[in-house]
Amino acid sequence: SEVSLREFGCYIYDVEAYIQEQALIYDAENPTLWWNTHFSAGPDSAFISDYAKRSALDMCACTEIYVAEANQKDIALDASEEAQATSEAEAMYTGMSVEQRKSTGLTLNDVTAVKKKRALAAKYVTYLSANTDFTGYPGTPQQELNWDGSCYKQFIMPLHTVKENEKLLEHITFGTITVNME
Repeated sequence: SEVSLREFGCYIYDVEAYIQEQALIYDAENPTLWWNTHFSAGPDSAFISDYAKRSALDMCACTEIYVAEANQKDIALDASEEAQATSEAEAMYTGMSVEQRKSTGLTLNDVTAVKKKRALAAKYVTYLSANTDFTGYPGTPQQELNWDGSCYKQFIMPLHTVKENEKLLEHITFGTITVNME
């Protein structure tokens, strides 16, 4: 399925909020210093802003993959799970400033759709956790099935094709979309 840039705005908002907390601890007066920090870790070396973008893209792809697999197995949210996702969406949306809503283009309907997808993906992870052998993996089933987990990366992600709009993505700089907007 295709993910619109607006829909991706939910992931941008979540990841930027998480990393901004770290940035404020690093330097409350100038959080952009953290976003522009480069970590040398061999082939995984990256600026925080680029790491944030990659994380958001991977989280989004993982959600879409799990939603597709859940749909194939006829796994769906029940009324209570849908209500919880709707409540989380309303809390997120009302917590966003006017500027954040404008910069992402998000509407309450967009946020609700993404929250429902993420809830379905989480439900599918619970299903996989109960129906997969994790012998030999160091993490818990939840960790292994997360977007950055070994099991997910080795056995689930390779079964799917993910295409990214590189032309569009090169114009997106994390750390300036919903935070540090001046």
